[in-house]
Amino acid sequence: MALHCAATLLLVSSGDVSGAEEPGLAATYGPWPESADVMAELQAIADQHRGERVLVTVAPDTLAGVLAHLGRTSAPGGARDRLRLDVGDDGWAVTPWAAA
Repeated sequence: MALHCAATLLLVSSGDVSGAEEPGLAATYGPWPESADVMAELQAIADQHRGERVLVTVAPDTLAGVLAHLGRTSAPGGARDRLRLDVGDDGWAVTPWAAA
């Protein structure tokens, strides 16, 4: 585990996971029950997987909630079912999925 490296979380809507699995993923998580604190779950995953890429399946409406929590209205490139988050010591960065 690299403590100063960002974890890359590839969030994908549980409504469409096709094409999301790829070589090199450290783990796959989700989806969680509606009562889960998604941001806390994502932070825990990021803390555990520094320097790694992880696929996280979330409920279809969760992506919008994650973006709103981060002060964003939309994902880069207008994606509605996929989101890439780089989570490191200096915070959360939303980047285009293609950068994964």
